[in-house]
Amino acid sequence: MDNQAAKKLWDSMANNFAEMEIPTDKDNFTLKIIAGQEMCRTGSKVLDVGCGAGRYAIALAGKGAEVWATDFSVEMIEAARKCSAAHGQETIIFSQDDWANLDLKAKEWENKFDLVLCSMTPAIRDEQTIRKAISASKKWLVITKPCRRINSILDKLTEILGLSPFFNKSDQQIKWAFDILWDMGKNPQMRMEEQVWTKKRNLSEAIKHYCFFIESNHGTLTGEQKQIIKQYLTEFAVEGMIEEITNTTVYALYCEVN
Repeated sequence: MDNQAAKKLWDSMANNFAEMEIPTDKDNFTLKIIAGQEMCRTGSKVLDVGCGAGRYAIALAGKGAEVWATDFSVEMIEAARKCSAAHGQETIIFSQDDWANLDLKAKEWENKFDLVLCSMTPAIRDEQTIRKAISASKKWLVITKPCRRINSILDKLTEILGLSPFFNKSDQQIKWAFDILWDMGKNPQMRMEEQVWTKKRNLSEAIKHYCFFIESNHGTLTGEQKQIIKQYLTEFAVEGMIEEITNTTVYALYCEVN
């Protein structure tokens, strides 16, 4: 992953994330699992890794948990602080960190949390980042990933540009997490839910978004490649708008690690 390009991508999406509704146990796949296993109670210590604009952190704080939340995007953390204040959850401790390089001992986060939640985040991407999440938990770990993803725009752009597909990375990452926990003698469990996401962007926003997205996975694009993206999106646009449709199977891995 190209960290600088990824930061540009996630910074650019902070305002959109901040506009999303706060999830509840009734309507959210991940929170249903957390509630069903009683992972979060009043006074529980929770860490939200890759917290984005703080939606899950706010929801879990609303259950009476003490919540820490981290993300590597400065703009996402700023949006999260504003959202938490707007929802009356100002006790959440937000910090801007790169999970891959974060020192758990320096943060005093080793074996600290009753629940470590890693929801749909690229922060959990290899053995080291998975093991770090495990080490932060003293009881529950939840990792969710959008797997077997089909995206109406990005799949076509990577094909046109001759780049390797990158959505299969989530498929591998959830399997790695399962295998690591299994080899540790733990009993990870899995659930899945089919989801369809739709998103509309105006043309100029879409061009910037897809360039950032592809660069975050494949490195810097050439001027020619950026022109190809612009031309494709311009031809695809309807009344100046790009509609993206994503079909995915969201897998949730959850496990008592200690």
